[in-house]
Amino acid sequence: MGGLNWYPNYDAMKYFLSDIWPLLLREIPDVNMKIVGASPPQWMLDYASQYKNLSILGFVDDVRPYLSEAHIYVCPIRDGGGTKLKVLDALAMEIPLVADPIACEGIDVVDGQSVLFASDPKDYVSAVKKLISDDKLSESLAREGRLLIERLYSFREIGKKLAIIYQDI
Repeated sequence: MGGLNWYPNYDAMKYFLSDIWPLLLREIPDVNMKIVGASPPQWMLDYASQYKNLSILGFVDDVRPYLSEAHIYVCPIRDGGGTKLKVLDALAMEIPLVADPIACEGIDVVDGQSVLFASDPKDYVSAVKKLISDDKLSESLAREGRLLIERLYSFREIGKKLAIIYQDI
């Protein structure tokens, strides 16, 4: 999820499609992937048209219906700063998350507890296979991710922190 004309998102999807997707298909031929993001480049659309189980949806008005259908959220962002809202969205919607550690910088996730970290294509494939085959792990990651959001990143918790800062000012 995210604008595909923003370098970190573009790089993540280029990496996913060229290095991870072929391995994932080899290991799990019936896997399905949906990429949501405005401004997908033509080469990406052409590439996806070769696969019945790979969809590039472009811009959508509301990502929640797509997130609610997802069984696993893969976030191979390897560059960039700022708030990774897509990570927070996945955690909030209780979707088991597989991500590069860089994608989660600044977010208090714990590998194996609220996320599965992956740093190379084999790690991504292994993590996805693990989540597909282990319902307890998948449910635990989803639950812990949601609890993390409620505990640290909800509007209520962020509002409390802001109120303290405003009072100090």
